[in-house]
Amino acid sequence: MKKTSWQIGCVAGVIACGVALLAGCGDGKSTAAPLSVERVQEIKESFPKLEQDGDGYWKLDFNLLSSYPVTPPSTEIAKQDNLLNEVPKKFYNLNGIHAQIEGYMLALNWENGLVTEFLILRDPNACCYGQMPLQNEWIYVVADGDGYEEIITEPQIFYGTFEVAEGFSEHVGSGVYRMRCNRVVRQ
Repeated sequence: MKKTSWQIGCVAGVIACGVALLAGCGDGKSTAAPLSVERVQEIKESFPKLEQDGDGYWKLDFNLLSSYPVTPPSTEIAKQDNLLNEVPKKFYNLNGIHAQIEGYMLALNWENGLVTEFLILRDPNACCYGQMPLQNEWIYVVADGDGYEEIITEPQIFYGTFEVAEGFSEHVGSGVYRMRCNRVVRQ
């Protein structure tokens, strides 16, 4: 079957995109894709103290992410409707940024001995031994690649693409943040 130039162009485009994606994923040393000048300005206007590291990752912390009030979850773990309505509008400027955040891992899913799905918590005692975290005090995370070693007793720095979007965990219910993690660094 003879391919048209349009079909060949589409296949070449898909291959080029795949190569570009693979080049920056999972190597543990990738740098963040640059944002437009306008987007950086929006972020800096919304969060004047927020800085980027040398690789272009924005340095988030739970003091910032939990700086607004939310309705505490019920004692029953369930999805909460309209939870994202409680997030101040300026936080949506953080959607899609490459970010880093220090916290503690609470593993949710393992494959071949590595954690592939987890929560980043501000407090290592949250959930199991302490008070249930509020919806803006944790981040639901899916790991890129094969996953990461489970380390629950030490803080770590997590790098990835951050979103203000519903994250749901059977362990703590609904939250307002998600991340696609591409690197974890032990402190």
